[in-house]
Amino acid sequence: MSLPIRAAAVLGGMGVVLALALAWFVLREPPPRVPEFTAVRGAHRSSDTWILDRHGELLQEVRTDPTTRRLAWVGLPEMSPALLTAVLASEDRRFYTHGGVDGQAMAGATIRWLTGGGRRGASTISMQVATFLAPGLRRQGGPRSLAQKWRQMRTAWALEVHWSKAEILEVYLNRVTFRGELQGIAAAAAVLFGKVPHGLTEPESAILAALIRAPNAGRESLARRAWAVQEAVWGRSGREEITALAARVTDTPRGQGPRVTLASHAAGRLLAEAPSARSGRPIRTTLDLDVQGVAAEVLMQH
Repeated sequence: MSLPIRAAAVLGGMGVVLALALAWFVLREPPPRVPEFTAVRGAHRSSDTWILDRHGELLQEVRTDPTTRRLAWVGLPEMSPALLTAVLASEDRRFYTHGGVDGQAMAGATIRWLTGGGRRGASTISMQVATFLAPGLRRQGGPRSLAQKWRQMRTAWALEVHWSKAEILEVYLNRVTFRGELQGIAAAAAVLFGKVPHGLTEPESAILAALIRAPNAGRESLARRAWAVQEAVWGRSGREEITALAARVTDTPRGQGPRVTLASHAAGRLLAEAPSARSGRPIRTTLDLDVQGVAAEVLMQH
């Protein structure tokens, strides 16, 4: 039997099995429930608590979650258009046209696997958001089971019914891991590039899009992946800048402490007296940033 005929036979058999499995799951399971978008956004907590002075200026950052670095929630309008373009080109080109599951991508992934092209995930952004919301859908050291994949697809379809595309994309970019402990675009932009998300350039956006698919990539691999994104979206320009940015990103420590430390003793006391302050919400004090800076400088000199 030739390879095309064998592949067609395998695909046909898989189709029958999949159809039977889907019918069984449809009859057996109730429709999945998804939370409200506002509830997901409202439950977001920064990994850092900010201690502010009387005028609202930052005095001290305190890491209250040592395992993950998350900063404040970022709305979609506050993100660079270049970032949105790069992420969609890399992760889900038909995001705005599919209903949660990209059948064309899934068929292509199946054919590549059958013809020896290796495995490549066909999960859409909606399907990935489904795994953020339902921990039971996450991989456990290997590929998802058929049951997990079907529940992931059903949850993605439910998201598309109850949420807008903008809401799905906003949750995705605030929850996806970029590298090491960096979760969400605010932390990735701040730690890797010293920027807020709306200031990201095209090369920086290409780097971040490449990190989503390969968060542990080395310097050369990251540069190649980002070049591919850059070329697909904006053309061949920017290779030198991307090479330099890939080196910068891979040299950045995986875990970082607080960036502003002007009132460490006051912060420790405040958090000890009010453990609820560890929720990530800012704490305003009666201290003054300028006075605190002068006092710290005088102490350093003596």
